[in-house]
Amino acid sequence: KFGNIKLTTWTQRERIASREELLAVLTACRERLTAENVWPWTIYLILLVILTGARPSEIRTAKHSDIDLERGILTKEQHKTRRKTKKARLIELNLAACELIAKMPKISGNEYLIPGRNPGEPLTNHYKHGWKGVCTLAGVKGLWLYDLRRTFTSMGLDQGFTLDQLGKALGHSHAATTAGYAWLLPNERKRIASGIGSEIAGLVPGFLSTPGLAAPDTEPESRS
Repeated sequence: KFGNIKLTTWTQRERIASREELLAVLTACRERLTAENVWPWTIYLILLVILTGARPSEIRTAKHSDIDLERGILTKEQHKTRRKTKKARLIELNLAACELIAKMPKISGNEYLIPGRNPGEPLTNHYKHGWKGVCTLAGVKGLWLYDLRRTFTSMGLDQGFTLDQLGKALGHSHAATTAGYAWLLPNERKRIASGIGSEIAGLVPGFLSTPGLAAPDTEPESRS
């Protein structure tokens, strides 16, 4: 406690979507796109966060003029880390993201990729209600939209990318920020160790069946 201000301890959130949850969310998004009284751009926002790992705010406030589908780049001149980096944030758009954006309808007179219900404005934070509806339909509990950004990072690690590489893709201005994702690494370390160990053992066919390495049929005699 500092004076009359009560200080709280910040805890690193470690929630990511499992592959089963991610599949359920994607399926729910598809169903919601065909439902009545659903603002479709809320669903497009969710899908683009999943596909790009971008911050929800970066997608929500993106303009059509920011997007270059030929190069597969979304350029954000104004973004969270602009003051630190002094540079525009370049968000890579993979093929799936480009195809989705190309198919998304536009509202005449609205320059935003994810338009809101108010004329000329981007989608507001009311998208959270849409996200809640998707999670309810998917049967997924306790998952935040921002958790999909961590999920993107986790899947990148599974594919062999380093935290440093992923940090650049995520738009982190400092390595310390990416270091906050280090808790995702134990599975990656296990995968690396298993892969290298298997390759080494595979250099000699049947190596683990070599006498003295194979499991004995009986318990060895104790030695004094």
